[in-house]
Amino acid sequence: PRHKEGGGRQSILLLTGDGVGDFILMSPAIREIRRIYPDAFITLAINPNFLPVAETCPYVNDILVKQQGVLFAEPTLAIMPKLLKRRFDIAFSFKHFSDFSLIMYLSGAKSRIIHGFLNPKEDEMSDDVHTYFQNLATHVVPANKYGTRVVDVFLSVVDDTLHAPVSNRELEVWYTPADFTKAENFISNLPR
Repeated sequence: PRHKEGGGRQSILLLTGDGVGDFILMSPAIREIRRIYPDAFITLAINPNFLPVAETCPYVNDILVKQQGVLFAEPTLAIMPKLLKRRFDIAFSFKHFSDFSLIMYLSGAKSRIIHGFLNPKEDEMSDDVHTYFQNLATHVVPANKYGTRVVDVFLSVVDDTLHAPVSNRELEVWYTPADFTKAENFISNLPR
């Protein structure tokens, strides 16, 4: 659904991976969610190491930053009031981290969508733990259903759960005026 039952604006939580590379590879999925939900209030939960890039993203309304090196699940008391007051309708996890499943559940989101574990044995968790975390989701996109290219994996979350064909699979990178100035200065000092 694009609007809340009884009217109102959708509130969407997006959980990302740990690196700026994952965030850039996720750019088509973020853009597609904004296209499908043009009026939604979209909150992005990220690591501080790629905050400067995330702040330039034109598709999100708010950014929550987690503590460096701390799982979302650990500082529950600190982040829970911020999450719960949003009354999220949908939460998406584009990576298969177990703490993301838990924080989506604790956020109160009615729809909690995660990508299935690609290789549970690599994560050093038992099958029971993987099953537990996947059971916290309302929808699990099957692993490898859309291939193993990271962009396709991220877009599969949109394809599989929203039943909305992806209109544009191209990556995006967003820049600030300071980025352009730095690039121009660098280029102007290069020999021809």
